[in-house]
Amino acid sequence: MQIVFEFIVVVFGILIALFINKLNEKRNHTKRINNIMTIVINNLNKDLAIINRILDDLEEDEISYKRYVNAENINEEIIQSVHHIPVNLTIFTPSDRGYNLLKDARVDFDFKDSELITDIVQFYNVWIGSMQRLIDKLLDNLESNTRSMSFFSWFDSAKDGVFAQKSLDYMKTDEYRQLLVYANFQRGMYKSDLLEYKERATMILQRVIKSDYK
Repeated sequence: MQIVFEFIVVVFGILIALFINKLNEKRNHTKRINNIMTIVINNLNKDLAIINRILDDLEEDEISYKRYVNAENINEEIIQSVHHIPVNLTIFTPSDRGYNLLKDARVDFDFKDSELITDIVQFYNVWIGSMQRLIDKLLDNLESNTRSMSFFSWFDSAKDGVFAQKSLDYMKTDEYRQLLVYANFQRGMYKSDLLEYKERATMILQRVIKSDYK
């Protein structure tokens, strides 16, 4: 009888130890997820701030572009406002530190908002690849335009905003207009994607803030 009692005590002690260990593991995991979600919030806020700045720049460039294509007489002021469009653009890359940490975390406990974690990972899975493909196209076009104009002796000075008469004359040609029109077309796609990313990132951010992961 004594042996049975001692066996029961040992088994009970092991079960208690396993329970406490499991509880600590869950607590540590919850803490880790909370820390990662804080990084996700910071990443999303940073992305939204950058996107807003880029959208403002794109809006200004769109106004300058319309002035160029609608002008009867293209003067130096108009050229100065659009000369960078075919060869320069602020590139957006999603901040993915929180995403990388989150997708590698073991989400194997019964969290109330586990669906949220899945949605965040899926959001980044879709957008990181989609945005990178668009960025690659934009960069290819910027590089191509830069390469085609770099043979002109005035190109380097024009990049710095110094316009010789030859550069002004070139930027009134149909060749330059074609470069500008296509660059603006690509910027339109870029703007559309940025707006959609902004909308979806805002929705994700609001869900995270309202959740238990703070």
